[in-house]
Amino acid sequence: MRNFIAKWFRKPDQSVAPQRAEAAPIQRSKPRTARQRRMEASLASLRLLPPSLVRQLESQGLVSVKDLLNLNLTEWASERGLSKSHQSQLRTVRRAIRMAMSLRVMHPRDAYLLIAIHRRSPEDVASDSPRHLFRDLERFALSSRGRALMRRIEFPSIDRVSTWIAAAQDHQFSHLATSQPSGSSDLQTTSHSRSAR
Repeated sequence: MRNFIAKWFRKPDQSVAPQRAEAAPIQRSKPRTARQRRMEASLASLRLLPPSLVRQLESQGLVSVKDLLNLNLTEWASERGLSKSHQSQLRTVRRAIRMAMSLRVMHPRDAYLLIAIHRRSPEDVASDSPRHLFRDLERFALSSRGRALMRRIEFPSIDRVSTWIAAAQDHQFSHLATSQPSGSSDLQTTSHSRSAR
C-alpha cells in the first residue's frame, strides 16, 4: 500500500526536460535611407512630366527616379522617336533630381523651379542672395510659363529660399574641402599671415 501511494504521489522526473522548438530568428530589414527613398520615388509623384510622357515611360518599365537617372536618354529617345520637347523635359527633370540629391533640403520640384530661372547648379544657388533670388522667382511666377508651373509647384517663401542658399553654400564648402589638398590650406594661411605683416 505504501509503495502504491509513494508511486502515485511521486514527483515527475525533472531530468528529461520537454524539448521546445527553437524560434527562428526574426530577420528585420534595414531602414531605408533618405537617398534610397528618393531614388525609389515614382516619376508620377514628382508632378514634373506630362501624364502622357509618364505613361510612355511606365510602359517601358521606367517608373522610378532611379530608372530615369540610369537611362541612356539619347539612345532610348532615338529608338522610341521621342520628340525634342520631351527629350528636353526629361533632361531638365534629371538635372533637377541631381540638384535635389546634392541639396537634401530641396525637392526636385524646387530644383526644377530654380533651373527655370537659370540657376542650374548648387554653385549658381550658393552665389546668390535670398532677396535677389526671391525677386527673380516672383518675376518668373508672373510670366505665362511661371503661372503654368505654379499650378504644380508651391511658390516658396523667402525663408525657404534662404535655406536653399545655405545648403548650397555648405555643399560648395564641403566639396572644396574634399577636393583641396590638405597642405594647401596651410600654405594659404601662411601666405595670408605673411602678407598681413
